[in-house]
Amino acid sequence: MKPWTRIEQFFKHEQLRALEGLLGLPEVSPRDVDWNRIKRILVVRQHDQLGDFLLSTPVFEAIKKHAPTAEITLVARNYTASLARHHRYIDDIMVVFEHGRFWTGANISRFTKQLGRGYDLAVVLNTVSHSLTSDLVARFSRARYILGSSNRLFSGTSRNFFYNLNAPFLGDRVRHQSERNLDIIRYLGIECDSSREAIFLTGEEKQWAKNQLSGLGIDDKKKVVVVHPGAGKIGNRWPVDSFAEVARRLADACGAQVIVTSGSNENDLASQFLQLMSSQA
Repeated sequence: MKPWTRIEQFFKHEQLRALEGLLGLPEVSPRDVDWNRIKRILVVRQHDQLGDFLLSTPVFEAIKKHAPTAEITLVARNYTASLARHHRYIDDIMVVFEHGRFWTGANISRFTKQLGRGYDLAVVLNTVSHSLTSDLVARFSRARYILGSSNRLFSGTSRNFFYNLNAPFLGDRVRHQSERNLDIIRYLGIECDSSREAIFLTGEEKQWAKNQLSGLGIDDKKKVVVVHPGAGKIGNRWPVDSFAEVARRLADACGAQVIVTSGSNENDLASQFLQLMSSQA
């Protein structure tokens, strides 16, 4: 466990109950939010993995369409920030580095300068887990309004006291994570035309990908299915034989070409997938 994670866990379980009375923000109503005064919005999603981040992307579009003149700044981890670099609904990105060695003087200065610009609204997307770091970033942003889910209370606390807008939690266990993210901003009356996740690529990035696929012998005139059977947490992985079965059915149904991807520690999983695909052919 990383040093900062140890500190965060200690405060989560031992100290926050005492801080609630000292630092708790008085709750306000969504009706109190004057959107004419919302010029800068901070969206905090720095504590989750790649897939969790992708499922939060519909929020950016929904906020931008609700407040088209507001500037949206995203707080993200260094390994997800690159995915948002060209997002059409994000104006700026604050990077939280996972490892201390990357917190150089220049990076610390950049982060504190961005955080100190002043924000009118901060939104913490705490749907998968509840990060004390995310709450502190939102609080130190000096945003007049801080919005987050009322779910996932810290041990010993009566509410998520870093927020003055606590969105009700819809306890449906099968509710999609994209919808859970959108539920938070719906508390402010923000709706979204689509809950579809999206990232945006430049022309150069698309051409690079096209060249890579061409090198693999992929015909760009045919459908392509990309399968990634791995996951950062082993317990979150869907069975590899289920991936292979779905891929085989797609290949049979529409003549799709199947590509398997894997992380640096997942080569055995990719090999198992390819073996299953061959045996099912």
